[in-house]
Amino acid sequence: MNSHRNRFGFVLVLLSSGLFALAGCPDSTTQSISIVSPTDGTVFTAADDVSDAISGVQIDVVVRASGIGDGTPVDLRVNDVPVGALTWRGSDLTFGEVTIEPGENVLRVVAGSASAQVTVTLEGGTTCPTLQFLRPTASARIDAADDADDDPANGFQYDVQVSTDAPDGTTVELLAAGATVGTAAASAGRVEFDAATLLATIPAPGAAQNVTLRAQTGDSCYATITVQVLGPAVPCAEFHFVEPVDGDVFGLDDDENHDPSDGFQKTVSISTNAVAGTEVELRIDGGVVATTTVVSTVLRFSEVDFSDGEHVLRIQYVEDAACGAEIGVTVRTGAPTCDIVAPPGGYLNAEDDTNATVPGLQTDFDVASDAEAGQPVRLIIDGVETGAPTAGIAGGHALFEGISLSEGAHTVRARCENAVGNVGFSSTFSYTVDTVIPTCTITDPPDGTWYNDGDDALSGVLGTQVEIGVQVTDAPTATTVAQCGFAPLDPEGIITPGVTGAGTGYVTLTGPGNQICCVVEDAAGNAGQARITLNLDTEIPQFEIRRPAPAVDLILAVDDEGPSDTLCQYTVEVGCSNVGQPVTLAINGFDH
Repeated sequence: MNSHRNRFGFVLVLLSSGLFALAGCPDSTTQSISIVSPTDGTVFTAADDVSDAISGVQIDVVVRASGIGDGTPVDLRVNDVPVGALTWRGSDLTFGEVTIEPGENVLRVVAGSASAQVTVTLEGGTTCPTLQFLRPTASARIDAADDADDDPANGFQYDVQVSTDAPDGTTVELLAAGATVGTAAASAGRVEFDAATLLATIPAPGAAQNVTLRAQTGDSCYATITVQVLGPAVPCAEFHFVEPVDGDVFGLDDDENHDPSDGFQKTVSISTNAVAGTEVELRIDGGVVATTTVVSTVLRFSEVDFSDGEHVLRIQYVEDAACGAEIGVTVRTGAPTCDIVAPPGGYLNAEDDTNATVPGLQTDFDVASDAEAGQPVRLIIDGVETGAPTAGIAGGHALFEGISLSEGAHTVRARCENAVGNVGFSSTFSYTVDTVIPTCTITDPPDGTWYNDGDDALSGVLGTQVEIGVQVTDAPTATTVAQCGFAPLDPEGIITPGVTGAGTGYVTLTGPGNQICCVVEDAAGNAGQARITLNLDTEIPQFEIRRPAPAVDLILAVDDEGPSDTLCQYTVEVGCSNVGQPVTLAINGFDH
């Protein structure tokens, strides 16, 4: 018989040679191999055939070796024809379904430098051509949908293929369940039986039927296999999710046991027309979470556990995953973010007032949240939630315009809610509203006062300093006096008013026209100021009597400019370097 009668391909023989070349090189003097079964001289008959699926007589050959490296290929030949190769792994190797010919057969095995052979005899055998089923193969399960003529009315037909080494034209007969269903001639190593009838009737839906096929060239030369023909699939039952439904999104309020510490639970209800007794399973994201047997038209799975996120919920047969239905649901138990980003807390003063025409303070609040657009945000002022201002989210923010706060201390907290009803709160912000602007009045010296070097009030400080008296209101936390736009003297220009609001400080004068400012500011940042002008003259004034001229004799009758009386009245003109300053005229030592 030819080597292709055996199930070990010729490719493996070539591969084994390559593997042999790559194997390790143990000491050849310690390598040995033997054929354990069959032993030398064994005589076989047709009754010893181990395979009906291949024509002729097949036996199993068991090989044992020692001193051979792990991974070494072991080659088997029958009558010098390669059968195949197996890889040595430290234990006995079995070459299965090795075909032997009638008469003597020499079995030879080689591994590395070791080899062994035995001679066995097949008695009473007839030389048969090889017959082996290629389509279908032994134990194949064939679906009714593979009916070759797509006509279930005339039974089940199938295209059968058999390989053979019989000469072209040799007639091969095909039998199904012992009855002839066709004959065909060998051609180029193949025998084709087109649309051979394997069953007169297709099995019922869900059922199956075994069929024994026999290909033969005669009563003693044959190959036999058994296959199974499957009936049409049983129609799947219908499943409809009653609760939840596809696309549902759940939040914390939907947790059925209202205990977030143990996760999220939701009962699943499904309607079905599956027959009673059908076993079904509920899966979440591919994992089985519950199984049950159908007893009515409604399946109920109580308090099924879900993690946060998107999930695929599927109901299906235990035995047939193709029969089922699925939906997508989402669980969101996390609270939305919620944060008051403006104002940041602390004092709110007159500059924060967005509407000075309304008593108290009106200011804008900005709350940031990752809740969906349009979701409500509530502003809880001083703990009062009922009737609290509400605004919708747009662009990740909820804006509250003109929120009214009275003078004094307040707390504000934001409450954000997402589309599934989960609620998040901001931190509680504390605010102090103070819109009263403090005032400062310069009480001394009067506006426009002139000073000279002799008026310096602080001899230890460079320049000329004068004392400034002020009166403040609304208890400012900072009061200073200085030339406007300049820093005050430290500490002389920093004033700590008394309980009545009065205080004094010092400023430096640098010449005429000094703008002096009193600046006050309270803890809330409200600021006020007052200003006056003070002058400093450090030069001695220069005078010149321009009229009358020096040493002029005035004649009463001629120069008298006043009414007629006994006195001479005359206009005296004086030039002075200090323009705008009063000048006193003395005549004979007396001020005039």
